[in-house]
Amino acid sequence: MKPYVIKNGLILGLTLVAYQLIQFMFELYTNQYLGWGIYVLIILMLIFTIRSYREEAGGGYISYGKCVGLGSLTLSVAAAISCLFYYIYVKFVDTAIIENLKDMAIVKWEEAGMSEAQIEQSLEFAEWFMAPGFMAISAFFGYMFMGGIILLIIAAFMKRDNPNPDIDTLDSGI
Repeated sequence: MKPYVIKNGLILGLTLVAYQLIQFMFELYTNQYLGWGIYVLIILMLIFTIRSYREEAGGGYISYGKCVGLGSLTLSVAAAISCLFYYIYVKFVDTAIIENLKDMAIVKWEEAGMSEAQIEQSLEFAEWFMAPGFMAISAFFGYMFMGGIILLIIAAFMKRDNPNPDIDTLDSGI
């Protein structure tokens, strides 16, 4: 299972990095709908990973638990790579991203009719949550939570139980 996890986790992680880089370069990171594109990439890669493992190492069979385990490990590798890139990029390469996000929040609060004092208080509270480290850690857990939900659904469709459970054709090494 290790080669599938590492290889596909790296591929997914680097794909997510490329997707984020394009968003940063063209200042598309504020578009909420484009942010969902990341989950399309995750879905496609999880399906590919589980299917290739099932066909190549599992003899055409894979249990629900093995699907979830394989997908979780692949997702954690990819999420770690993506979040590390995000942290480095926002902290050292383009620090203006955080300021742009703060400016966007202020505009939304003004449109909501908040007073200057309320905006200042909200901004003071939000600054801690907009720190690059906190955002990267939150993104990791977000990937794992949303990816986990997606993975549970994918695993339900991708599992293929061995009709002869006495013969274990699955690679048992993790």
